[in-house]
Amino acid sequence: MLVDTPALEAVAFSNEGLRYELQVHQVQLEMQNEALRCMQVALDESRDRYKDLYDFAPVGYLILTREGFITELNLTAAKLFGMDRGKLLNHRFVSLVTVKDGDKWYLFCSGVIKHNKPQNTELSLKDVNNSEFIVQLNCMPIDATLRITLTDITKIKETEAALRLAEKHALISAEHLKTAKLQEDALNRLQKITSQLPGMVFQFCLHANGKFSIPYASAAIHDLYRLSAEEVCEDASKLWLVIHPDDYDGVITAIQNSARDLSVFNCEYRVKFDDGTVRWLMSKSMPQRNADGSTLWDGFNSDITERKRIEDALKESEFYWKFAIEGSGDGVWDWNIQTDAAIYSRRWKEMLGYAENDIFPTSHEWTARIHPEDQLFVTTAVQAYLSGETETYVVEYRFKCKNNDYKWMLSRGMVVSRDKDKKPLRMIGTHTDISVHKQAEQALILAQAAAEALAQSKADFLAKVISKENITLLE
Repeated sequence: MLVDTPALEAVAFSNEGLRYELQVHQVQLEMQNEALRCMQVALDESRDRYKDLYDFAPVGYLILTREGFITELNLTAAKLFGMDRGKLLNHRFVSLVTVKDGDKWYLFCSGVIKHNKPQNTELSLKDVNNSEFIVQLNCMPIDATLRITLTDITKIKETEAALRLAEKHALISAEHLKTAKLQEDALNRLQKITSQLPGMVFQFCLHANGKFSIPYASAAIHDLYRLSAEEVCEDASKLWLVIHPDDYDGVITAIQNSARDLSVFNCEYRVKFDDGTVRWLMSKSMPQRNADGSTLWDGFNSDITERKRIEDALKESEFYWKFAIEGSGDGVWDWNIQTDAAIYSRRWKEMLGYAENDIFPTSHEWTARIHPEDQLFVTTAVQAYLSGETETYVVEYRFKCKNNDYKWMLSRGMVVSRDKDKKPLRMIGTHTDISVHKQAEQALILAQAAAEALAQSKADFLAKVISKENITLLE
């Protein structure tokens, strides 16, 4: 019998090539796994830093659903209410509002949702012992949630009341006794009170002729503006010189609006000094119209530079972990399991051929694009992970692009937030395009099948030749 030696050598060469490609593919997968592990370590470290900044911020942070349920809060917020954080999750926020401010909260919340823009107000809340405290509440609507910050201003309010009472007593004493000595004593008492406050107590006047003055300022004016009370008592022009140029117009507009409507003046702005130092200040005051047409504000200024630094650090930390993931080419998704809202990163959309505004913030945008043959498999994997049947969520499936083609995706995810009953509230994850790897795997499978078919064909041919000619093969 004649053996086709070149053909056998070709088969051997093809098998050797397949083994080599498989080894290369294995090395690539190991390198990708190591890169993913490093990114996970970086993500964990960034998340830990973010969590510390978030939990120990000087203000309370909460996230509410549009229905008013608390889905997330930091330790500072829990401390304000004197309750464990776990007990406040899924708690209705309105139950923490005092009865007298219940209608005020309802109108405020409705206004935020209706106008869909940030707003702020003062609100009276109660802790676990039903003790009342007052907060400055800032609310920002984002998607299907309300992001809220709470700053306890109870002491400031008590001080303002004490100041008003002290001023009233001082005026009564001055009017009745008509002696400069008693007026001086009253002023000294006021200065002693204000010297203990973490900020500046002031009176600010807008005269009918448009001129500004600060008839009264506590000693803290030097710390906040590097000016003395005497320098601005008659003319406040020196104070305007230290307002940050980028914030100047906003401050003036806020003053004009407050004077026109006799509404509370509440403004955050920066001051900038000749040596380059920049500080953030918060100013809050109540106006009243005088008989001569001037407007007089009684208020309080404080330095909020540290609070702003922490807020910026929180934003920067979140940016870095998203940047680390998207830098690898993966898309990021963030799923609110309770509301079914979802956030998709720019890269997630680009991988499918979509622009930034083509995708709605719902989980339906994800599930609707899963290949019909993979729907049941993916849904089962998600539910198994959320119920705790599996420890990880790692799934490969086909995903529909904008041009109706399908790409193979490797989806990884993890639950990052649970309620007091360990029920998952929020899950984040990534999408990795593995279409090239899947094509390589398919090519290897086809090549192996072809090689096996060729080998079988040769064996069948040899068997027929042997049978026909009755040839006995020698070893």
